[in-house]
Amino acid sequence: MRPFWLEQALKYDPSASCEPLQADTSTDVCIVGGGYTGLWAAIRRKERAEDHGHRPRHLDVRLARFAAAAGKADKG
Repeated sequence: MRPFWLEQALKYDPSASCEPLQADTSTDVCIVGGGYTGLWAAIRRKERAEDHGHRPRHLDVRLARFAAAAGKADKG
């Protein structure tokens, strides 16, 4: 089951997926990391991609929500 926020985000871009990267891929811009800065950069690049014909790709080890939310609180 996907979280509500992810369902809402993906409904605006039905072609978007959250599947793991399985093979080589080609992209114009690659953003690595799903923290606040990485997500903000990915959003801004996606907004501008259509204007410039770029194909951005965002990569993270987990779903992006973990990077921003998990933070330092788990370090006990």
